[in-house]
Amino acid sequence: MHYTSALLLCFFLVVSNPDGRSVVHAQSLPKLPPLSLIFRQADQEKRPANMDSILREIHRVRQQLHNAPPSIRKDSLQLASLAMLCDLYCLTRNPYQHPHSAARYAQLMIELAKKTRQPEKEAEGYVHLGEAMDDKQDYAKAFEYHQKSLDICQKLNNNRTIALQSELLSAIANYHGMMSDTAQAIKHQISALRLLETHYQTSKNAELLPDLYNRYELLARLYNDFGMPRLALQCFRKIRPVYEQQQLAFGLANIGQHEANSWLQLYQPRKAIQLLQNAAVYYERTGNSTKMKRCWAWLGKSHFDLKQYAVAIDYSKQAIGNDPTQCNCQKMAYQVLYLAYQHVGMPDSSQRYAGLYATLQAESQSAQRQIQFLLIKSQFRKEQEINRLQAENLNHDQRLINVLMAAVLLLTFAGGSLGWYYRKVKQQNSKLEQKQKEIEEAMFKGQTIERKRVAADLHDNLGSLLAASRMSLQSIDPQKLSSKEQTVYAHILDMLREVGHQIRTLSHSMLPASLENKGLAAALEELVEQLNLGKQTHFTLHTHDFDRNPDK
Repeated sequence: MHYTSALLLCFFLVVSNPDGRSVVHAQSLPKLPPLSLIFRQADQEKRPANMDSILREIHRVRQQLHNAPPSIRKDSLQLASLAMLCDLYCLTRNPYQHPHSAARYAQLMIELAKKTRQPEKEAEGYVHLGEAMDDKQDYAKAFEYHQKSLDICQKLNNNRTIALQSELLSAIANYHGMMSDTAQAIKHQISALRLLETHYQTSKNAELLPDLYNRYELLARLYNDFGMPRLALQCFRKIRPVYEQQQLAFGLANIGQHEANSWLQLYQPRKAIQLLQNAAVYYERTGNSTKMKRCWAWLGKSHFDLKQYAVAIDYSKQAIGNDPTQCNCQKMAYQVLYLAYQHVGMPDSSQRYAGLYATLQAESQSAQRQIQFLLIKSQFRKEQEINRLQAENLNHDQRLINVLMAAVLLLTFAGGSLGWYYRKVKQQNSKLEQKQKEIEEAMFKGQTIERKRVAADLHDNLGSLLAASRMSLQSIDPQKLSSKEQTVYAHILDMLREVGHQIRTLSHSMLPASLENKGLAAALEELVEQLNLGKQTHFTLHTHDFDRNPDK
């Protein structure tokens, strides 16, 4: 996986300055060697790249950057140089391949990314660290670092980390493959491919194409590992024309050995031998001993399938060489050797290689158990995190429910208080209205009594006095009076008669008999009848729904 990412390294000029660091013009800082161009030229010329020159140039740039003043551009170049060193020390085409050095530079990259607050570069640093652990065959730590990088990318959730997320999904698919978890391995690898494919279709960024072809290659290798060679060949057919058009000899040699695996599974070892021999010639010419030993191991397996046991033993021994740890296919080589020696009748040699094969098989199973444990542990952590978030959401919802319940209770109390206050006020208003009515009735009764008294006084006292005065005057004989006195006498009688009439009218008006006996409506009707006697103005009285009860 990591040999492809080395072809895509690039750097960019930062125009923002969030940390207040000085921005230095690009010309004042050294430039890193263009690895992509260097490897392309070497592939086209079918020669090894000059790793001594590349490493020397990168270390020279790093020394100049160390003496340069602080700047955002300097931080970017330092991170890019560390990423280059991680890739180079993990490359199988590098004769100085050294996973420990790659791990050391990856740690420096992570520390610098944290210091400069660049989480994307921090995630990339964990990828390099995971790849270094993978090369050291420490698969437990490799999986842990890849998972940590994926967690950072998923938290960032932006387009700049999509390619990295795709690479990480591929790595995790590889670990599932090591545990023989076919479904999860293929699922993660297809997810990695679709993620990068969708991003390329959206962005049309040509720099994503090498990674996209690499995902097809990794998917094909998984199909091979799980016994689906025809699906693997379909993936290889998508990649090969592109590599041939671009004259990528390294890529053609790399997929050639994996295509050979597909043909071996389809029981066509001769096609596999042709592909492997072409790849071995390229690796021998470019000095890539690790890849060349892999081809020899596969050639041993191919000749064993053709029952050419002597040739199979020869290729398998070349694959192991003097240092078996440098052969990443030594388990297959040991298996071919113990089976081939068994067929040629050399049981001692067969038994020796059978023991070595069994040891590697046990180590592989132990690695599988470690990765399986880490997957379970990772899943457990995720479930814990999900449970924690759910608990926080539940607590938040509970607090919200409590607040709403308190608000409802408060509103209920306020509504009850207002209702009680309204009823209290209504009762008080009713009592006041009752009091007011009683007062009005008492006043009316008092006025009625007072009218009766005044009317009685006018009628009884004053009326009696006027009647007595009139009777006294009438006792005078008018014949004995002079004509003038008779005139005065007659006038006085008329005046007394008029006063008596006025007193009776006033007494009757203050408390009419009809008002007391028949009620207000009947009294008003009699009044209207009297007013209409004049025939000058006509009055009309409307007494609908009027209470005629004189007691009310």
